[in-house]
Amino acid sequence: MKVVESVNFAYDGKTDRIHLYACFKESATVTRVELTRRFLAQFLPSVSARVADGSVAPVRAGKIAPSAAHNRATAAREHTIARQIPLRKKQLKQSQLDDQGFLALFITIKTRGEGNILLVLTNEAKDREVGLQMSVLELHRFIDQLITLAAQAEWGLPDPWATVKSASYQPGLAH
Repeated sequence: MKVVESVNFAYDGKTDRIHLYACFKESATVTRVELTRRFLAQFLPSVSARVADGSVAPVRAGKIAPSAAHNRATAAREHTIARQIPLRKKQLKQSQLDDQGFLALFITIKTRGEGNILLVLTNEAKDREVGLQMSVLELHRFIDQLITLAAQAEWGLPDPWATVKSASYQPGLAH
């Protein structure tokens, strides 16, 4: 699997899809991955729930697994922090675009070592994929970009963090 160096996002009003442009380290090519309203309606609540319950963040050896309330509060704080990280967009040239973009229908999220996550978007035939390796904060920023574009496209998707943001964690309470 190719390693993605950077990601750009854009909404295409003609096709009513969000385009994710994956820029690869190994080559000068950029692959376009199309994301639909239906895909995001399923993906956003699922991934935000996994982040909130701590299942995408590996527990370090020797540590006690935190409670669900603690994980939700941590996820809400991380999401707030991630929203403040400025996006670095790579300038794309038309000649860099891979002619064979694909429609993402499957997503896999795996934890990779100390706090790294591998998010893999795959097409229906499962013969095209883009793997995005990121930290938990980068995953939050990735999710936030998708939420923002979906809102700009007026897709009417609920913010999956609305319920997580209301979670409260009070240090010192027994869990």
